[in-house]
Formats: sequence, structure tokens, C-alpha cells
Amino acid sequence: MNQTPLTRITGKILGIFGEIITQVLIYALGLAGCYYAAPYIGGVSYSFNKFKPMIDQVVGNLLSWSLLFTVLALVLFIIFAAFCGALTTKSENANKAVSPLTTVGIVGFLIAINLQSAGDPIWAKILSYVPFLSSFIMPMRVLKGNATGFEAGISAVAALLAIVISFMWIRRIYPKLILQTDDLGPWQNFKRGLLN
Repeated sequence: MNQTPLTRITGKILGIFGEIITQVLIYALGLAGCYYAAPYIGGVSYSFNKFKPMIDQVVGNLLSWSLLFTVLALVLFIIFAAFCGALTTKSENANKAVSPLTTVGIVGFLIAINLQSAGDPIWAKILSYVPFLSSFIMPMRVLKGNATGFEAGISAVAALLAIVISFMWIRRIYPKLILQTDDLGPWQNFKRGLLN
């Protein structure tokens, strides 16, 4: 089969996304099976019935906006990880190329932790609509009651648009990046890929 750079990047991203969805579905089916079987299991039924309100709340939180934003963030980070991987010619340099994504993830996580003790500052409202950071910040705002479902929906649509636009843009420049053989570093390879 003749593989072009466009089919390779599309295959990489769709393959990883398919793996994530498969794992999420397996966990969801396993948890659903445990949830519905627990009342009928001898040693578990008493504890399950005792803590059922708390278990229902945890399950509700898992099936809320958090899951949607987690999946959207994973897809966005996968697209840009594939892009960053194309910026290097040696596999040893892949960690350097992906370090900006790691930094963004850490910053988003730290902001979300900070929001647990903070109110609803204006910077959190703004950052909850920024696609890379919204997956950390918007679920926290919704959980605290500082954002409505409509606001979360707008943020999710913004993340989805960022995914589609990023995928189309990276798919367009990916052939220029992947065919480079000189090890100039990620930034120089990126600039040269844009100019060619």
C-alpha cells in the first residue's frame, strides 16, 4: 500500500484516538457492569446501598462536562504531539519537541488547582475558553457552579473548532516537515517547513 505523508499523519491521529475511545468504552462498560451488579452481590450489596448517593454523585461527575473536555483535550494534544514529533529528525529529540505541550498541560493543571481555593476571577473566565486550557479550567468552573452548561458548551465548541482547524493546518504542512532530513532543531525545522 502506498503511504503518503497525509495518510500517515491521519492514520497516526485516528489510530491513537481510536485506542483512547476503545479504552474509555471498556472502562465505561466495566464500571456500568459493576454498578448494576453490586446490589445483587452478597458481601457488597449492603455497602453499595449505604453509599449509593455518594456513588451516584461520583458517577454523575464522571459523565458530566469533565469527560467531554478530557476527550477534546486528548485529541488536541495528540494532534499537536504528532506535529511536534514531525519537527525532529531524531527520535532522541522528541522530548524536546513535545516540551511546550507538557508545559501547557502543567500550567492548566496548576490553574485548575488554584481555582479550588479562588473564587471566579476574570482571568479564569477568559482562560476557560482557550482550547488548550479549557479542559482544565471549565470543568472546575462548572463543578463550583461558576459557569453554566451554556458557557461550557461554548467552550467545548471552541475546543472542537480548534481541533478541526489544527488538524487541517497540520495535515497541510506535515509533508513538508516529515521530509526534512537536516537536524536543525524543532524551531528551525518548523520555520523551514512553513517556507517550503
